[in-house]
Amino acid sequence: MKKIIDFKDNRGVMSLIVILGIGLFVLAIALTLTGQIVVEMMRGRNTIAGDRSFHAADSAAREGFYRYINDFDYLPQNNGESLNESFQFISIDKENFPNIKIRGAASTFNNSNYREVEYSFNLFDVFEETQALNLAVYAEETMSLTGNATIGSASEPVSYYTGNDPELTGAAATIYGERIYEIDLPTIDDEDFIEHSGNLTINNNNQSQQGNFKISGDLVMTGGTFTGIAIVTGKLDLAGNAQINGLVYASHVEMNGTPIINGTVISSGNIDNYGTPNINLLSEASFLDLFENLTTVTYAISPEIIWQEY
Repeated sequence: MKKIIDFKDNRGVMSLIVILGIGLFVLAIALTLTGQIVVEMMRGRNTIAGDRSFHAADSAAREGFYRYINDFDYLPQNNGESLNESFQFISIDKENFPNIKIRGAASTFNNSNYREVEYSFNLFDVFEETQALNLAVYAEETMSLTGNATIGSASEPVSYYTGNDPELTGAAATIYGERIYEIDLPTIDDEDFIEHSGNLTINNNNQSQQGNFKISGDLVMTGGTFTGIAIVTGKLDLAGNAQINGLVYASHVEMNGTPIINGTVISSGNIDNYGTPNINLLSEASFLDLFENLTTVTYAISPEIIWQEY
């Protein structure tokens, strides 16, 4: 015999099933919303932590910059310092001196939300008194090149200053680089310099002279090396493989052969070049020596900020 089910007698069960279904649906919606809220909370927390790490990294880089330009011997503590629940790190890269890179980095204690900020700048540009050190040569009046004479090279162009237009009278005379039209020269405190009367001559490749000099005459080099700062009342005469590491002021400069200049040559008159000098920017050691003898120091620029996120 077939059993007939009367749904009218099971209204309570049906109501319970409907209520249970609605409850499950509401629960599913609640769980979904809760999950989304948790995700948004995590995103907000990560954003806050990321912002904190970035600003901590930025402050570390700024701190490294200002400490370095006030003390060139500054060595940052790279094991990190805690600030606002972040680890901070400072590193200084002087491999391509005078182009300096100072990096500040920070991360939260769980090593997430890592941020790195890099300040890159040319140290010579930071101070008004040292901007001229970016120049290979400075001629208050005229710079002339004859024959096959060159300044700079296609692969290593230089910056130079000449009061008048340069004179290239040689068929192959060439200047590779950028002419600077306005720049201040560093003012040297020469009170403690060694005074030398008459010409100072360095003519042997094995001969070297080191120190800061005031020369009442000419500085004549046909070989050897001069390291330091020289203020010459007469002429700077370079020939052969003579090498200068530093800065030389003279009333007139003449270059022959293939001299090496690691620094800057400044003439209050003309520069006559008959050779092919190899000119490089001042080394770090020479810069520190020069900086100690500047009469004033004025900050000129702030560093260019380059930041990266990881």
